[in-house]
Amino acid sequence: YLKALRKRFEYELGPLEKFLGMRIRIDYANQTIAIDQEAQCAKMLNEFGMSGCKPEKNLFPTGPNPSKADVPVDVAEQDKIRAEFDMRSACGHLNYIQMISRPDISLPLKILSKYMGAYGRRHVALAKHVMRYLKGSAGLPLI
Repeated sequence: YLKALRKRFEYELGPLEKFLGMRIRIDYANQTIAIDQEAQCAKMLNEFGMSGCKPEKNLFPTGPNPSKADVPVDVAEQDKIRAEFDMRSACGHLNYIQMISRPDISLPLKILSKYMGAYGRRHVALAKHVMRYLKGSAGLPLI
């Protein structure tokens, strides 16, 4: 089977290092496996034009969390915000990262996911804050 596979595809068998956007480091001496998604975080930041942003140390910004009261009543304002920032895409990226290696972003992701259909500037600010937090901590592994 491997011979037939080699005829069709070029590959090398070796230690697992990368898989589906994850970097996998196996330490046999300490019997640990560390998984991080630094490349996936960089891809997300690049897609949202935030690759040069300043990293954030805290997961949540100061002040209260965004709520339904922060969603603009004016439909034109909602459309303007949607044109500037794609919350569905942001939540999709963050969800993929959260499920595999970053359970620490679960709470802000839960808050953002409730407002994917209608969101305001404070929701966008929270999403960008989480992205900046990931930029500063992208290399932190799940062990």
